Amino acid sequence: MFPKLKIQQTFYVIFTFAAVLGLFFAPLSNLVSAQEEEEEREVNIIAKYNFDPKVNGFSFSNYGNKKHVWQDDLTEEDFIHLFGAQAACVTGKTEKDCVLKKTAETWMRQELEGMDKGHCEGMAATSLRFMQGKDFKQRDKPPTFQEGADTTYKLRFPSPSVENYIAYYFITQSFREVSQPSRATAEKGPAAIVKMLVDSMKAGNDPYSLGIYKYKNGEREEGHAVTPIAVEDAGDKYKIHIYDNNAPGETLIMTVEKDGKQQWRFNTSINPDEEPDWYIGDKNTKTLELTANSWRERQRFTAPFDEEEEEVEEESAHQSKNSTRSKTSGARSAEFTLNGDGDLLVTDGNGKRIGFDPKTNRYVNEIPQAENFTPKGGLGIDLPHYRLPFRTNGKPYTITISGNNLKTESDVDFTYTASGFSVGFDGIRLDPKEVLTMTVSPDGEQLSFTAGKDGETPEIYYSMDAADGTSYFVEVDGVQLDAGKTLSAHFDDETGKFVFRDNDGNEDKYDVDFERVLPNGTEQNYETDDIEIGKVDNYEMDFGKWDGKSDICFRDDDDGNGFANDECEPQTKEDNDDDPDDADDEADDEDSDIDNDGKLNDDDTDDDGDGIPDDKDTDDDNDGEPDTEDTDDNEDDGGNRPGSLSFQQWRSIINQTVTMEFLKGD
Repeated sequence: MFPKLKIQQTFYVIFTFAAVLGLFFAPLSNLVSAQEEEEEREVNIIAKYNFDPKVNGFSFSNYGNKKHVWQDDLTEEDFIHLFGAQAACVTGKTEKDCVLKKTAETWMRQELEGMDKGHCEGMAATSLRFMQGKDFKQRDKPPTFQEGADTTYKLRFPSPSVENYIAYYFITQSFREVSQPSRATAEKGPAAIVKMLVDSMKAGNDPYSLGIYKYKNGEREEGHAVTPIAVEDAGDKYKIHIYDNNAPGETLIMTVEKDGKQQWRFNTSINPDEEPDWYIGDKNTKTLELTANSWRERQRFTAPFDEEEEEVEEESAHQSKNSTRSKTSGARSAEFTLNGDGDLLVTDGNGKRIGFDPKTNRYVNEIPQAENFTPKGGLGIDLPHYRLPFRTNGKPYTITISGNNLKTESDVDFTYTASGFSVGFDGIRLDPKEVLTMTVSPDGEQLSFTAGKDGETPEIYYSMDAADGTSYFVEVDGVQLDAGKTLSAHFDDETGKFVFRDNDGNEDKYDVDFERVLPNGTEQNYETDDIEIGKVDNYEMDFGKWDGKSDICFRDDDDGNGFANDECEPQTKEDNDDDPDDADDEADDEDSDIDNDGKLNDDDTDDDGDGIPDDKDTDDDNDGEPDTEDTDDNEDDGGNRPGSLSFQQWRSIINQTVTMEFLKGD
């Protein structure tokens, strides 16, 4: 009996275990068969580009500014090609002789800093240009950028020439000649966009990059650009095959429903170590758009810092029957940009608003003809950028920056740019839930900042191009305000006066950096620290009478009735002695370091940091004047940011500090 029971029990255990295994493996077998069925299913590709992510895509992922020397990614040559020498340069027409306008230099710096949030737009555009063999600065195929890289996928990062290529096409997205027709495609809806894409792929002469956005708070945010490579008809939906620069070497799929709301879905990730992130939209969100590469190929774009009022009608170079004919507004515009993680609200003099309202947590746009341009960086951070019709007078704009959507403190910059100026605030420390207020006059001459509870105060800066051809840059910092108190400034190039003040009742020590480029290209720099000349912080800087060499006159309005009766108080300038006869001249000081490379002049074989040894350099101070004609021929005349180095010196020094591995193959 016992043996029989044992056999029965054993049979029962085996039967039960088999049943459990069947229950477990049945779904798994269904999944396997479903996967096999999907693989065996005939893929109905209806159109494609000749693009393979492991050949034509980049092997490195979308990047910010932390793993390469980003300050050198754009050059004077780029600005001359994009905008023309007249718009970009005070004087000169080529990269070698162009002296950039301060407005152009400031705008360039802001664009470069903004790329810390990703370069996806540039990567999407240039991957298509590599596919086509398009020329960029006498280079077309990957081996002309890096020796041994016979495909785009084999290009290594970092690489200065590749970074320059990507940065150049990244910034084209912000030009209205590109952004307006791109936005027009979004208005058509997802199904129409798929048809435009199919027509483009079949024509094969003008490829599109694909822009995607998330829809939050009533507006599109967190832009990302990818490269569509094929379109598949999958019955009730389309499948767009995509090279996503956040996922090198892979082919990802975006689905687009043919009917109904035409919902589209795309699963991507901003970090390989993080879970995929969904982008979802439909025909109502207008969060899917196309940008033809031909729209980026204009001979000249409108420079945001040097606009002319005119009507310009453009015919898209994309010749398919579904291509968009766009009329780009030539009227002058004003651009408001927040560079960093935070939300922006602009209120005009009539109380009309555009941007994120921190009180309602919703996006609003009440200003006629105002538009929201959302840059595509691809690393999951929204960079508000609003374009408004430009006005020259009236009440100031009120700028509200809020941290309602922040989890940690953010460092942001605000810039207001229009024809002839680019002004703003650098280093705004924005806390979660904090709301900060600033004002800017329509002409850009008057700025103010009101401190939050912690009193943290940013730098105020101006870059302006005067009617007489002189270009200015001035920056004020070093101030810590009491909570709720205000720092204000007024720059007037016509009177030659710069006034700055605060109302917290404390005696602050201001630092002022002043730069001027004369119409003949002569660059002058004046820097003074810890201004403390009166009982109140109400100062006037009389730069109009400055001769470019001596100290600048400052006045302090102690009695509050204006500066006319106050005594001139010259402030000692720092690192800017232009007198060749001065015994303390930095040029003759063997203990100085005029190119700031960490080597004293006495031990430096290249004092000015231009890459040419001193014994072979015919222009030791890199001021554009031969030593045989220069009365201060070993002095730092540069005068441009950062510090007192010229833009050319800055780039030269950066390049010299890069490792040989960095430069190898470039």
